[in-house]
Amino acid sequence: MRDMASGLDDAALMEKYSLNERQLQRVFRELIESQFINTEYLHSRALMSETQITKAFLGKLEDIEVPE
Repeated sequence: MRDMASGLDDAALMEKYSLNERQLQRVFRELIESQFINTEYLHSRALMSETQITKAFLGKLEDIEVPE
């Protein structure tokens, strides 16, 4: 979470934690399901990011049931 808050983009997160795109999307999903982040945060992150990973993940969010 600190790395995301400090502005690391998707590529930097993947490099730092040795993740591929699918694994990073899984991390995003788990963070949402655990309520550490919300979809609005990911949307704002996508707006600031040049990467397609967050944007692709947001496109799949309709398939995820997030508890209210």
